[in-house]
Amino acid sequence: MNSVFKAEFIEYENALKQRYVANMNITFSYCENSLILASGSVFVTGRGSYQSKIVAKNRIIFKDPKSVVLGGMLVAGKGIKAGIVGSSTGVSTYCKIVDADGKFDAAYCYPNTILNINDKKEESLFLKGDMGV
Repeated sequence: MNSVFKAEFIEYENALKQRYVANMNITFSYCENSLILASGSVFVTGRGSYQSKIVAKNRIIFKDPKSVVLGGMLVAGKGIKAGIVGSSTGVSTYCKIVDADGKFDAAYCYPNTILNINDKKEESLFLKGDMGV
């Protein structure tokens, strides 16, 4: 992982660890080239996320299993549930879960999808179905 993304992960992880922030959720259909920060959870109800950075203190949940996470980064405190992560063209997509017992679930992950759970596991994924990580 390049140093720019690593520095951003650390910055977002520190923001998630702040204790005295009201728990507010964000819901949207899709985003593109966006930065979304939530002190609660983020719910994506439509097409997905394109080259965006989404940070949630609790969870990031894509409600539609056909939704797409194409590039960018997802950082969540407790878990990520997504549809299709990455692309057949090899666009890098970074996913980080801060809690050691956090869960990652995706309908499909393409190569160049990187998952990091509490800095203990970082791997390129190419899997179908629930990983139960």
